[in-house]
Amino acid sequence: MARMSPYIAIGLLCQGLAVVTASKRGETWCEIVYRNTAKKQLEIFPCQTRNLPVPAGNAQKDDCCPAELWNSTVSGGVNSLAWKQLSARHPHMTDFKMMRWNGQKKFSIDKDEMCQHFLPQLIPLMRLPPTPICKGGADCMYFRWFTNNTIITSGVGAFENFIVGEPHPFMTIDAGKPALLAIAPDGTVFMLKTYFTTYGGVATTTGGSVTKGPDPDLCSYAESAAVKNKVNYTIKCGLLKEKMTCGGNLKTCKARVTGDNWLGAYCEADQQGAHSPDVCSLPYEFKRGCSDESSSQTTSTTATTSSTATASSTSKISISSTSSDSVRIDSSGSASLSAHVFFVMVLGYRQRL
Repeated sequence: MARMSPYIAIGLLCQGLAVVTASKRGETWCEIVYRNTAKKQLEIFPCQTRNLPVPAGNAQKDDCCPAELWNSTVSGGVNSLAWKQLSARHPHMTDFKMMRWNGQKKFSIDKDEMCQHFLPQLIPLMRLPPTPICKGGADCMYFRWFTNNTIITSGVGAFENFIVGEPHPFMTIDAGKPALLAIAPDGTVFMLKTYFTTYGGVATTTGGSVTKGPDPDLCSYAESAAVKNKVNYTIKCGLLKEKMTCGGNLKTCKARVTGDNWLGAYCEADQQGAHSPDVCSLPYEFKRGCSDESSSQTTSTTATTSSTATASSTSKISISSTSSDSVRIDSSGSASLSAHVFFVMVLGYRQRL
């Protein structure tokens, strides 16, 4: 198994004390990450929706990463509110080049659950008040330090980096819901669980937005430069015939995880071989990558998404418009990692979650 880049980490995101989250699809999240070179670790500060120290909460109460609030928090480079306030609170944060803003992403799963045996470790931490980053007064966005992840090594292309995530939430995509699959040459199936909402300021899916809620055509992502790869992975997207899961079960909560060129995160499906997920049997107007896909569907959707794919092949475009030094896509559509750029692979677990 390939080892991951020295700049790849797992972000375990916990938002509250509940064990199960329903209606996860379309929820947003983001995180702030600092690379601590002395300890060879990445310090993870995920956004929060619970235990906010204001009576009625704020915009995060129902939406972990509102785009406008996120942008106002991290815009400005060394003059950003996030850098000024976090570096003041944490004296070891002295190098701005080691700070990364990872958002905004959306979930493409329907439910996740956390292993019971991890809760004793998580509950005391979740009861601590989150860290505010404020414009002034109560106008704040809330984060919480959650974990430090040890830096490990690997290559860079789509579906070339793997890590075994533990603990990993037990994630579910329901039957009849859109699901995007990345299928390895040996038949191993991975399911997309999170994806960035924008790329270079353009929506990553047709009709997609930064507003909380499912995007109308998740399957258009299957035709973007995000999934172009050199390792012969096949991409399919449609309505699931039967429920699929990743994370093993509630006893192990372990999963193999990989990523695409635009930092979309995938976990290995529990259903493999004769029980592999089927996204091609059910009729669906937005189906992609299936043998019964009509040419009219392909023509109409390719025209809509081609501007994003073309942009990636003609210039280097920052994935996050709010970051002055973030992951960029090179002319081949691969994630380019420099000494000051790292790809943060997030397992997508938020407890409430």
